[in-house]
Parts: sequence; C-alpha cells; structure tokens
Amino acid sequence: MISDVIGVSESTIRRRLREYDIQLRQHTVVEDQHLDQLVEQITRTNRLIGPNSIRARLRQQNIFITRQRVRQSCIRVDPAGCALRSVEKRNIERRTYKVAGPNSLWHIDGNHKLIRWGLVIHGGIDGFSRMVTFLSVRTNNKALTVFDKFIDATREYGLPSRLRCDHGMENVDVCLYIEHIRGEEHNKTPCQLFILGILANANSENITIKELISNAGEPSLHPEVVDVEMYGVDPEFQPELQDSEGEDDRLSVLLGATFGEHINHDMLIQLKETVNPIENISCKEYGVELFEKTLTFLRED
Repeated sequence: MISDVIGVSESTIRRRLREYDIQLRQHTVVEDQHLDQLVEQITRTNRLIGPNSIRARLRQQNIFITRQRVRQSCIRVDPAGCALRSVEKRNIERRTYKVAGPNSLWHIDGNHKLIRWGLVIHGGIDGFSRMVTFLSVRTNNKALTVFDKFIDATREYGLPSRLRCDHGMENVDVCLYIEHIRGEEHNKTPCQLFILGILANANSENITIKELISNAGEPSLHPEVVDVEMYGVDPEFQPELQDSEGEDDRLSVLLGATFGEHINHDMLIQLKETVNPIENISCKEYGVELFEKTLTFLRED
C-alpha cells in the first residue's frame, strides 16, 4: 500500500488524489458512438441489465469506462429499459427503529464464524438501552444451551415483554417459553384476545357478536357500554362466610396428611407469622421459596 510506504493514512492518500485530480486507473479512450454500440450489444438479450453489470462485461473485454459514462450511454441506447428498471427496482425500505422502554424487546442471535474450531457464540441485547443481556461461547448450538443463558439473563435483568430472533432451531425453546409466559400476541393469551374482541365489537353491526352477548344472559344485564374492568364480575354474588377455626382445621388436616403429623392451632398461628405469603411476590422462584420456608419451620418444630 502507498500509505504504508509513505507513512500516512489511506484516507490522506485518497484525499490528495482527488485534490490533484490524479487517476490511478487509466480509463480506456472510447468515443460515445462506439460505447453506445458496445452497450447495445450487451443489453440486446436482457433489457433489465444495469450499468454495473455492463461495466463488468466491458472489463472482461479490457475496456474500462466510468460509471457515469455507462449510465449516460444506457439512457441514449435504451431509455425505455432504464425507465423499466427504475420502476421494478426494489430498494430496501428503511424503517424507524423504536422501542417503548427497557425490557420491552430483546434481540437474540448466534454467530458461527468460529464453528471451524467448534465454537458458537450466543448473545442477547435489549432493544431500548442497547445493553448486552447475555453473551457466551459454547461448543454446541442446541436449543437448551440458548435457553439456559436466556433464563440466567432474565433472573438478572427481568423477563422481556417481547423477543425477536430468527427461525433457527436453537431458538425454539426460548420462543416456546415466551409464548407460554407472555402470550402469542401483544402479551395476551388467546382467551384474553377473544374477550377483548368481544368487548371491542359489542356495539358494532356484527350480528354474531350481538347474539353471543344477548344469549349470555338477560339483555338488561348487558348495557350498551361494556366496562372492561368489571367484565366477569357478578354484582349479585355473595360469598359464603366461614369461620376461621374451620379454615384452620382444614389447613391443619392438609399439612398433617402431607407431613404425617397433626398441626395444632398454635403451630398454625406461628406458621402464619413466620411465613408471609405476599412477601417478595415478584421473585421468580416464589412458590419454591415459600415451600422451603414452610418445610424448614415444620422440621424445626
């Protein structure tokens, strides 16, 4: 490289070449009429061929022409073909990337450039903050491997609302887990989507939905405006009142059947004071932690 010999950067060499109008590659001197004949011969069999492909065909003949001259020649030779290419040209439509907030969308993918040495890279990133949630190198590309790293990341940063990945088989377990926890569409299960669809179209002209609502009960119980928050709540329902002693007896019998011993009333009160059911409710191992605390209490007593 010239830049290595002189001891300057490559961009400096290119800038000086443009400044003094120095061309390292000498272009072939061809008249426009001759160039038009060459272009016509190339585009005769395919009118959709573009200037870059025409330049490549010309280079095979040791004819070096600038891109601008080839474009001008194409317009002169076949203006209809140029218009046809511009109409059928399918450029990639760039979209604005927008994420609502942290843990709203994660991206996961794998890299196989080191597969020659038996190494596979798996990584995940938060779409809002661009923070790398997990990045690891493994010797296999199994779905269980990716799932284990994803679960470790969720324990540290929380579970994302949505996930974006390719259709690789290594992402199957993660996708099934997300669909089971978050639902198949916008964090909603099929049952929730059905209910929201019924409520959203309650006042529409859809006869089927109107019949479905009217057949569910008396028309007076279904006002024109349906309150989403009160959906499924029966205002006339009165729960049966039960005394706490009977409830404690049923719980003691259940614990006694489980652990093979009778749990008296005093131990049950002490257990309620020791184990708080709503403590640390956001913990991902919530049920396991409560069970371990209860088991420890019973074994000590």
